[in-house]
Amino acid sequence: GALNVSQALTTVMTAAGTISSVGSFVAVIALALMFITVDSLTMNTRARVVKEHDSMLYASLASFEGRVRQYWLVSTIFGLIVAIVNGIVLYFLDVPMPVAWALFSFITNYVPNIGFIIGVIPPALMGALDSGWLTGVWVIVAYSIINAVIQGIFQPKITGEAVGLSSIVTFISLLFWTVAIGPIGAILAVPLTLFAKALLVDSSAKTRWMGAFLVPESEAERRSEDGFFSEEAPGE
Repeated sequence: GALNVSQALTTVMTAAGTISSVGSFVAVIALALMFITVDSLTMNTRARVVKEHDSMLYASLASFEGRVRQYWLVSTIFGLIVAIVNGIVLYFLDVPMPVAWALFSFITNYVPNIGFIIGVIPPALMGALDSGWLTGVWVIVAYSIINAVIQGIFQPKITGEAVGLSSIVTFISLLFWTVAIGPIGAILAVPLTLFAKALLVDSSAKTRWMGAFLVPESEAERRSEDGFFSEEAPGE
């Protein structure tokens, strides 16, 4: 028992120690995205060349750029909301390092589908070790309610509208990119999938029909009514 508690405490403290490095990693990604965004603002000439050469490819890349910006914006806003609420809950439950765990939940919010599970384990263990198993249970219950309301109802709807990918495609992309390029793939799964979709599916009239199986049913219906999947459609 004592050995198990010691091992669990060591695991939690190790996780806490890696938060700063994870935060630094996310900061580097954010900095890279900022430079990409700034550079994209000065791509008028290059964009015009692409448009003159292949108008459909230009339309798909322009749609990709807009959707990725919306995705990062929505994920960041909801991540901040979840982090603040989680931090308040952890503070009132007297869980050690509530600010650190709130920051951790903000970071894990960028991981689609399973970010909530990753974010709840360390504070639940810390609460159980510090104040008893009941505190750990309350952390899990509180996180589950917050996740069900914010990340289970509101965020998927807004993110789905911004991104245009179905939930199953998002989950499969998470698994694929994580295996392909490691932990960074978990954070960049959606943008990378959108980029691949823009190049391989939306850029050609002959492959656009495959997009109907990548987007939610409502989005597929809307695009079909707008003629997006027809070979004459120039793009969105």
